[in-house]
Amino acid sequence: MESENTIFNATIEKKRVIIYGAHLVAREVYRCLHKCRPDIKVESFAVTDTEDNPDVLEGIAVKKISDLETFPHPYILIAMPEKYHEEAARTLETLGFFDFEKVGLKEVSILKGKDMVLDINKNSKKYFLAESFNDYSWLDVFEKDECGNKKGDRHYKFTLLTRLPDTGLLEKLEKLDFRADYERLLGTYRNLAQLDTADIKSVGIDESYMAVYMAASQKDKPLKTAYQPYRYVHPLQAGAALADIKNSQLEDDKGENISEKNVSFAEMTAVYWIWKNAPSAKYKGLCHYRRHFVMNEKQAKELEREDIDVVLTTPRLVLNGIKEMFLSDTPVKADVFENMMNSIQDMAGDVYADYARRYFDSFFYYPNNMLIAREKIFNDYCNWIFPILFCMEKNDLKNHVVKTDRHIAFAAELLTSLYFSFHKEDLKIAVTDYLFLE
Repeated sequence: MESENTIFNATIEKKRVIIYGAHLVAREVYRCLHKCRPDIKVESFAVTDTEDNPDVLEGIAVKKISDLETFPHPYILIAMPEKYHEEAARTLETLGFFDFEKVGLKEVSILKGKDMVLDINKNSKKYFLAESFNDYSWLDVFEKDECGNKKGDRHYKFTLLTRLPDTGLLEKLEKLDFRADYERLLGTYRNLAQLDTADIKSVGIDESYMAVYMAASQKDKPLKTAYQPYRYVHPLQAGAALADIKNSQLEDDKGENISEKNVSFAEMTAVYWIWKNAPSAKYKGLCHYRRHFVMNEKQAKELEREDIDVVLTTPRLVLNGIKEMFLSDTPVKADVFENMMNSIQDMAGDVYADYARRYFDSFFYYPNNMLIAREKIFNDYCNWIFPILFCMEKNDLKNHVVKTDRHIAFAAELLTSLYFSFHKEDLKIAVTDYLFLE
């Protein structure tokens, strides 16, 4: 049966503690326990299948859950994103494990976030952290003023669950030159919140001006709270060719499409459909079912007057480096990264490949494959990125690699950041947060 206690008090009397999971949430649950309850000893991490999982995490062996002894009865923390909880619980009960608790991304993020805010705000001389109103899994990082308070509105998203060991975090953060490092990597900082929209009276937006398509799929769970997107947002079913249920007026299997590639390309099949089939508009873009640009209709209207070419999501600051973060926390493992780098070389040439090697060792990137761009720029981006993604897929097949883990979509997230970093001097780029919906 499932415990109702928290991860800090539920395991007090338990002699065997196992963390079911071996990735982001599992690692952070372990770190929370290790810091707050050092008396609790974790026997092992466990996974359903050892393939594509680490052998050791935090110095502790990762074992197959079906190989673990059911007696003496262990207490198991299901430590993984919430969408996997029910399946994990069924697996445990089938194997004879009935004493467990579910810990998800939200719970561990909030615990970790509160700890980091207190730590950094107390000890950093340069930077100030704040909890984000838009996405609980990331913090906002600002500069500090001379009194130790938040300075201005310029901010980036700060790593939360990809946190370095405590001993190295503050030291790395203090070495940054907040503004110079950003501008070197991503160019001039412009935030949509800074646009002056006071004299814009009409907020009506027709499709000839802007169309942002919201990628969704039949696997999406209903939102806990209803959300009404702005009128410039149009639902688009991604992976419609593979769906049993069609749930949108627009589907990415109509016209010229790659809908059947959705298991590895994810939202990029929607991007391809927009590129090849969407009606012409001054600005085109993509958001997600659960992730929407923080941009009202007045700000959308202001883009053209301010001569903004591209809107991207507020960059994330990852102190362990872009490459290392993706290798640690996404399906972009070493073989996928190597395939991507080879595909950049083959399809985009030496200049991009050389830039990519430097850029992926840096620490600012645009997350989530979300963008709004002038139509020509959107098309130029697609003309650049899809030959690389198709080359990656071709190399996978040549090497008899078949994956359904969205690794090409995660690689696309790297490539999207690379492309717009490379063109930072050519394009006028603005950023804004995204709103994450539960």
